[in-house]
Amino acid sequence: MNQWLARISHPPSTAAADTLAVTGRARSGRLDVVSATPAPSCGPRAPSQRRLDALATNGGEICGLVSSGKWQGTSSATGLRGFTLLELLVAMAVFAVVAMMAYGGLSAVLDSRQHTDRASRSLNELQMAFTLLGRDFEQVVARPVRDQYGDPMAPLRFSPFSDQPRLELVRAGGAFGAQRVAWEIREDRLYRLTWTVLDGADPAEPQGVMPLLGEPSAEGDEPVQGVRAWTLRFHYLDETGQFAVAETWPLEINPLAPEALPRAVELTLERQDGQQLTRWFALP
Repeated sequence: MNQWLARISHPPSTAAADTLAVTGRARSGRLDVVSATPAPSCGPRAPSQRRLDALATNGGEICGLVSSGKWQGTSSATGLRGFTLLELLVAMAVFAVVAMMAYGGLSAVLDSRQHTDRASRSLNELQMAFTLLGRDFEQVVARPVRDQYGDPMAPLRFSPFSDQPRLELVRAGGAFGAQRVAWEIREDRLYRLTWTVLDGADPAEPQGVMPLLGEPSAEGDEPVQGVRAWTLRFHYLDETGQFAVAETWPLEINPLAPEALPRAVELTLERQDGQQLTRWFALP
């Protein structure tokens, strides 16, 4: 800001009025020196006042500083200093670091939520499958059926040596008081199959197919882990009254009646990640 001193002398008759007029002006960047008739001295004068008195030209006058004129330079309205390029770069760098940290935290939360949702879906599907299978075993009935060729079949059948292992049974319920139900694994998915008739039904054409494990959800999410393999073990009482175990049912050399049922079934499911789940089901 450029400033300078100027001298303005006033006659004694107008000094007081001019002084009042000058003191009512707005603040500016130029300082005027005003001379006026001095008041009675009340003591020693300050050094700065003595330097101003040296500017007086008439005897008996004193000088003072008042503001006058206009600003010389930049005004307060337009003289605000903005951010420099370096300050802007530093601010942008700090913002970028904070944004990356926030994104990392948000990504971790979303990944954890997705993992939790998939685990919850997998648990719900397992519970549903075990519940339905348990109800089928609890309501199994010793009622032999006939295939499409008229040959009799046991009410409970399973063979791990067939090309497509399938657990077939007859349970209470349905339109005829009993219903044919089957369970099988296809393409790493566990299915429950149902037929509306008991005798003469084509095993290759079930009327109902319900996927229970490894099926994509309705929201389009990835399917949960399916079933790689399963193992069934049938616990029964032999002729001596001792518990025995068989991997097929009915027994290949079955001294029991064809409609005989085991006492319990041990099911082991192997998931795609190698995890094995074992469940026991008691039969009536």
